[in-house]
Amino acid sequence: IMKFQEFKENVERWARVRAIYEQSTEWHQQAKALEEMSEYMVAEGEAHRMKELGDIAACIVNANYFRPVIYDDYHFMSSHVYSVSSITHLILTGAYRTAIKELYSLALAEKFDFEECLQIAWDSIEHRKGMMVNGLYVKWEDLTIDQRMEFNRRNEMEG
Repeated sequence: IMKFQEFKENVERWARVRAIYEQSTEWHQQAKALEEMSEYMVAEGEAHRMKELGDIAACIVNANYFRPVIYDDYHFMSSHVYSVSSITHLILTGAYRTAIKELYSLALAEKFDFEECLQIAWDSIEHRKGMMVNGLYVKWEDLTIDQRMEFNRRNEMEG
């Protein structure tokens, strides 16, 4: 099971290799978090809902890159707020640390282990290959030879 700090570091490394931080913005990452929130709201089944909570956390980590908030080792405590609307508001206002804590509370309300949600999400994106090209994420199979070489170079640097 993955601790939040390890998840955060993995997501940041994954995003750097794919040039997401170079070609995205905080607002794009907030929008992606809201997209994942909507997927969570319609997700069926426990595993799918857990994955979506982890995906939301990944988007919050990426948005945080543009306006870094110092995270501690995250000893989470439930705040009992954990509504989708409060988390959405926190994301849109850049209150990323609190948004993560509220996401944790939402996971608890669902009777999910938040760290397990992070692990499920990480397992689903860890080996996904592709990179940002002119502001759009392009899957590996659609990259040119030069773009694939750039991806591999970035991956070796982060390795």
